Amino acid sequence: MAIIFKEVNKKEEEFQKVKDLYLTAFPANERFPMWLLWKKTRQNHINFYNLYDDDKWIGFIYIVLEKDISLIAYLAIHSKERGSGYGSQVLKAVIEKYKKNRIVLNIEPLDEKAENYEERKKRRRFYEKNGFQSLGYTVREWKEDYDMFSYGGIVTKEEYETLMKKFIGKFLFQIVKG
Repeated sequence: MAIIFKEVNKKEEEFQKVKDLYLTAFPANERFPMWLLWKKTRQNHINFYNLYDDDKWIGFIYIVLEKDISLIAYLAIHSKERGSGYGSQVLKAVIEKYKKNRIVLNIEPLDEKAENYEERKKRRRFYEKNGFQSLGYTVREWKEDYDMFSYGGIVTKEEYETLMKKFIGKFLFQIVKG
């Protein structure tokens, strides 16, 4: 298994696969509009990659960079490929690719009343198994709370907010922050 990163290109057939996976892998309240994500890729602090195992397309990842921080904003493995170890392999490849950076991401908090409580526990264990640690704080986005996790060092809430303001702009950040 050799994970390969290839920039997403609107003109390639995988772009429709990325869009379809994006819509099915993330709930509507967690998705920025695809046009906005695509527009942001023109900025040099955004990496939007198709993910391949050699030549087999397995998913995509969207990473926002700020100084020595890499935010995994979106990571999705195609449903047919889940459970095959690809998620862990992609994280290992991300850690290697951004080895000089602290890597940060957010996940839904554990809430026993949530419909997807078991899924949340599984996701948390997955990231912990892959070396990510809770940062001990939550952020609020689109009226939802998220637990923050990192690999390679602490990312403060202030650093995360600075990154998000750069990514989506100060005005939209205030709306997202709710």
